[in-house]
Amino acid sequence: MTDIQIYDSFGNTKNVLIIKDDIDLNNVDGRVVKGTNCYYKGIGVPYQFHFIPPTSFDDTYNKIKESDVFYMGWQVAKKSFIGKQGIFQEPFQTMFTDFIGTCGVKELSIIENSMFFEMSSAEILESVNYDTENMQYYFKVNYKCERSKYIQTGDPYKLRSLIEYMLDSNWNIIWDKDSITDISANGMVTDVGELFVSNTVENKLGTVYSILYSLGKRNFNKYIEFINVYNLEHENDMSYIFNSVEILKRNNINTENMFPTNFLVDNYKYIVLNYLLTGRNCGHCSFIDFGDKVKEEYIARYK
Repeated sequence: MTDIQIYDSFGNTKNVLIIKDDIDLNNVDGRVVKGTNCYYKGIGVPYQFHFIPPTSFDDTYNKIKESDVFYMGWQVAKKSFIGKQGIFQEPFQTMFTDFIGTCGVKELSIIENSMFFEMSSAEILESVNYDTENMQYYFKVNYKCERSKYIQTGDPYKLRSLIEYMLDSNWNIIWDKDSITDISANGMVTDVGELFVSNTVENKLGTVYSILYSLGKRNFNKYIEFINVYNLEHENDMSYIFNSVEILKRNNINTENMFPTNFLVDNYKYIVLNYLLTGRNCGHCSFIDFGDKVKEEYIARYK
């Protein structure tokens, strides 16, 4: 039996979530922790930081830094949360309703996606709406891969199979996500909540780019190992785009319109502006209107 503290915005205990299992939040991975019976997603974390809009900053926070992602605001540590473990009743990110350490309504998509996405590692055993007032949930989950990490011991041929399955079945990942951290060593997806179905070339490009770019930035040697499977090369950051396009082409996806000129840099800019940035981004996971605003800001910043 484990008691999980639920803290209000002042850092005071507002409620206690009782989990009938032995849980050590010091071993949490993201929002997922392993108990003796199963895994749990959304039952708390050791507090480290979260994000707020700049206009919300006051003397109750320590400012850490401005986020590298323009729409996420400031990374801060709330003074009354520091040193505590549990669920904290402030959104972890400004554009989502998920409180720190737990799950909001957008995470409910993992239930359906885990059933229909054939490469899902997650099997949802139960979803619990423990806070009906704020619509917060936690999930009991089994993982077929035991949450092994591709960036550590991944098989590049398994990753190729995952990508080719997604391209063939129209499953997609948002393009500006650190997606490789949600892919297991055997090429399965552990966090399927943000997957979506689309047959557009923009979203297919974003899917492959999201995987390649995040892999290259997390473990460049594993990235090179993977593109060697396709006999591709890497020269600079433009290669993430061109290698993604080549993978689409080899999977019988028409990419002819992506190359309007004979100049490499011009074609790169054209693909990014007219295909990558127009695909679904992280903002679309909260509200479509917000995602569209993020898209327009990406495009304005790139031009």
